[in-house]
Amino acid sequence: MQQREFPWMQALTPPANVGREHVAACKSIGMAARVSLRLKPGGPWSDSWLASRLGVTRGYLSRVLNDKQDMPRWMLEPIAWATGSRLVLQYGELERALSALDKGRCPIETLVEQIRREAAC
Repeated sequence: MQQREFPWMQALTPPANVGREHVAACKSIGMAARVSLRLKPGGPWSDSWLASRLGVTRGYLSRVLNDKQDMPRWMLEPIAWATGSRLVLQYGELERALSALDKGRCPIETLVEQIRREAAC
């Protein structure tokens, strides 16, 4: 796996949680990333801008954001920092919790803790 570094993160304030209504409105991780990009102040911010921050091609990022290709987990944190929003991280946590519950691997207490953490934003 390629080592990825994002020195530009050091100059930014940590990303903030978004309201649960934004998390609930997202239907996919790609949609969460697109909403994060639109919520970023000072925009409009383009997919090309985000692709350059991530060090990927615009075409690749477009496929990921449109759910034509899976979003790699390494992308979540940099997208959050680039947009200033933890929406992709929050959505990813919710998606993993629900998936674990569906597969019977997650005790209900863990799911409740994750939902409470999401609701606390």
